[in-house]
Amino acid sequence: MADVDPHGISGLAMTELEERLHGSERPAVIAATLARLDHIASRIAAFQRSGPSPVDYARATAIGQAVAAARDVVTGATPAR
Repeated sequence: MADVDPHGISGLAMTELEERLHGSERPAVIAATLARLDHIASRIAAFQRSGPSPVDYARATAIGQAVAAARDVVTGATPAR
């Protein structure tokens, strides 16, 4: 495995969401982000109840797990101050 130059790694800069999660409007950003993630999770659950193929069900499950992980990240982004 080749050595990785830390200066050449892209994606290390804060994303807009990260900046907003740590900014002055943090509570509103967190609430809006969690609401959006909850909406996505609800749509995934409805899709799974609709009787998709096993492959599509598995894909929806993977997306649902990613949404749950994103929710954990967002709720963990609220350090006590």
